Amino acid sequence: MRPFNDGNPRQSWHICHNRACPTIHLGRLWKCPPIAFLGLVAGKFGLAEVEEWKPYLAYEGIAPEATDEELGLFLRREEEDICRMCPSALEFFETLPEQSPVVRSYEENHCLDSVG
Repeated sequence: MRPFNDGNPRQSWHICHNRACPTIHLGRLWKCPPIAFLGLVAGKFGLAEVEEWKPYLAYEGIAPEATDEELGLFLRREEEDICRMCPSALEFFETLPEQSPVVRSYEENHCLDSVG
């Protein structure tokens, strides 16, 4: 697993579905859930030793002691270098319910017909 690092953090931020989701984790405010929980993922998959992840793992969000001005700047900031971690273009994959074991399993185990 590697970060995208495709060199366009502005475009990555522009298409990001998490850009309106600052996240509180470990007592700090983080730009988005992926960067907030990257440390947990890194621990599980041994990413801390992978050079490409080090700049992202160094990100710490903003501390509770931040001034109102610092918090305002943090919340108004759009793209940052950490946005390089994510793709700058979306990829869409077509899946058909009859081909998806997850959907099939859900449909088999839930009474969808009785809803509504």
